[in-house]
Amino acid sequence: MSEPSNHTSRPRRRRHIAVPLPAAALAVLLNLALIIALVWFIWGPGAAGLRLLATQPPENSPSPTPSSTATPSPSLEPTLLSPTPPESEIESTAVPALDHQPGAYPGLMALAMSDGGYTHVFLYHPEALPFTRVTSGEWDDAAPTISPDGARIAFASNRGGDWDLFVLELLSGELIQLTDDDAYQAAPAWSADGAWLAYEQFVDGNLEIFIRPLDDSFAPIRLTFDPAADRAPTWHPDGDRLAFVSNAAGQDDIWLATLSRIGQPGFLTNLTKDTQNPQRAPAWAPDGESLAWVSQFEGHEAVFVSTVGQGNLAPRYIGPGGQVAWDPSGRYLLVDQRTPDQHFIAAIDVNSRRYIFPPTAIFGRLRGVSWGPDNLPGALPAPLQAIAAATVSAPWLADLQPGSGVPARQLVIQLDDLRAPHAGLNQLATQPFIALRERLKLETGWDVLGDLENAYVPITQPLPPYRDNDWLYTGRAIALHPTLIDLNWMVVVREDFGGQTYWRVFLKARQQDGSRGQPLTELPWDFRARFSGDTTDYEEGGARASEIPGGYWVDLTDLAREYGWDRLPALSNWQSYFPGARFNIFAVTAGLDWETAMLQIYPPEIFLKP
Repeated sequence: MSEPSNHTSRPRRRRHIAVPLPAAALAVLLNLALIIALVWFIWGPGAAGLRLLATQPPENSPSPTPSSTATPSPSLEPTLLSPTPPESEIESTAVPALDHQPGAYPGLMALAMSDGGYTHVFLYHPEALPFTRVTSGEWDDAAPTISPDGARIAFASNRGGDWDLFVLELLSGELIQLTDDDAYQAAPAWSADGAWLAYEQFVDGNLEIFIRPLDDSFAPIRLTFDPAADRAPTWHPDGDRLAFVSNAAGQDDIWLATLSRIGQPGFLTNLTKDTQNPQRAPAWAPDGESLAWVSQFEGHEAVFVSTVGQGNLAPRYIGPGGQVAWDPSGRYLLVDQRTPDQHFIAAIDVNSRRYIFPPTAIFGRLRGVSWGPDNLPGALPAPLQAIAAATVSAPWLADLQPGSGVPARQLVIQLDDLRAPHAGLNQLATQPFIALRERLKLETGWDVLGDLENAYVPITQPLPPYRDNDWLYTGRAIALHPTLIDLNWMVVVREDFGGQTYWRVFLKARQQDGSRGQPLTELPWDFRARFSGDTTDYEEGGARASEIPGGYWVDLTDLAREYGWDRLPALSNWQSYFPGARFNIFAVTAGLDWETAMLQIYPPEIFLKP
């Protein structure tokens, strides 16, 4: 296998965004309101920590002071709905937001969703507003969060080459760039008065928590200094507390930073301390009384809610979900419910644990959800109307329509510039492969798919044992070289769905300057641990790594889904049979079963037995 090629670096597109100024009267009112809010926030109650931070930057953070906690012990059974995933979408077309009316559910939702190979910010309300695009371009926008007044959306974007923070003014369509440097910045969270943002930043080889005022009256203030990864902050309504995720205790827990105690014992507190399951995605309720987060429950991701105060947390199970956001009233939770290759969004009543609208399928990636006040006028401003009305196509998916019965016979196309034992693919998988290969060159800086362990495999060539009905025989699958793990160019994260094991594959970016990829936030799986001499690691087929690898990585699993490539589950014997893990195989299944896919390139007689 050849070394990764020195692919041309993606040019940085650094620029400040020129936007028209609003009317003078509106500007005066907005500036006056911002000044009043800032004065209250800096000199008002609960802001002592910020004043201290602004005048006396902290030394290295002290050791966290544990609080009394309890392992989640839900008393109710999960009620996961299982809607049927939709057919593959050929075009992502947003309905123009010409007008919208208030619905029965409060507020407005913002989601970062797939959009022609990239992810962009969409507004949504299940009754009042269809999915409506408000950002666009050949870049990714992620982690949107609606401001407390409902007039702005903060989000992260790599439109300039690196991941920076932006604010979109929903009333005017103005886009403001907040950060402009080489450091990775993402996961913004608003303060209650809308004058500050907390966010995560990659510094000193890991993620740390920062805060900054939107008016740049103070330099960004770093809150955490631990060598562990600190990320995903959420700001309490009192302005004095931040909840965030940290693996300082060995695995991901929810921690609390109290700004008024900076430099004192109790500044950092581990809220969850669950040694069995990692926690992530914290979200404060609007009244500040409750905190929601995501953990594991009976083999799937689940949302828990707890009243945060003195004594026992006593988490309460709400329902399945992987991302979470409160509605403005504090009654409902917007959750992301996943299958191995599909996202669904749903809203659950916190008290009754009933769905207020059924799970809605999302094609491709979902990179952040928010639910905030709806203070929009009847129509979005003209710049956002134009973005919403645009049609974005995905030509590589045009021929991948799921169907029933036996499809027409297809050809196996030879790819001259592909290095593989049999450099061919079913002609329906060729276009998705070429598109994904070019995109990965751009995202990683090297030709990941130019050299494969396998592509199309003729039925006359046997594969390893237990893989008789393998998708490689259909010409609709590719297998990356598993030795990329040994060369430290690939890591995999274990994800269990029910009784099946899947893998999330990450590829190392060639340029480690922040212009490609993102930092890892989860511990990868170490297959080599099975040879450590520990009997448990041997029986489990390995173990989670002891630390998160540094640097920048590209999520191949997420990106492959944009181009129609699905990951496959591990075989049931993968823990004792390494080839059964199948972490390196992706297939363009397009809703077909294996036999139907085989009949696209072979006659029915191949299934006849003597």
